[in-house]
Amino acid sequence: MYMKNFIEKIGMDKVAHFGVGGLITSLLTIALIAQDMDIFVVEPWRMLLYPIIGTVITAFVSVFKEVAVDYEKDWKDLYAALIGSATVFIATFIGFLLFVAN
Repeated sequence: MYMKNFIEKIGMDKVAHFGVGGLITSLLTIALIAQDMDIFVVEPWRMLLYPIIGTVITAFVSVFKEVAVDYEKDWKDLYAALIGSATVFIATFIGFLLFVAN
């Protein structure tokens, strides 16, 4: 009930941008971490830098979509995508803590 009211309040479009922004950032982060697995033994903190690359690419894709594709520009879509990207930072930080604790 509460989630339905929340989605109706902010709009399904913003929820979709949140999810796709997080998806793009997480896929890029996973791909970059997989390419650099051997360095984590020496410098595990580098794992925390990869979501930045995913967030930048997500921002470029979102801005391109707003400028080139949409007739009505709604910059709140960009903000929703970037908030979705922020969740990947949290997940990566938790993964970093688990890696170091291991």
